[in-house]
Amino acid sequence: MNTTSPVLLAHNLCKRVQGPEGGLDLLQGITLEV
Repeated sequence: MNTTSPVLLAHNLCKRVQGPEGGLDLLQGITLEV
């Protein structure tokens, strides 16, 4: 995941947010990236 470009990462996060559990996925995504 660390090799993912910021643009692609943001796009993936946006897609996660639109999902049924987007909130949890978004928090997990931020935690993994940080």
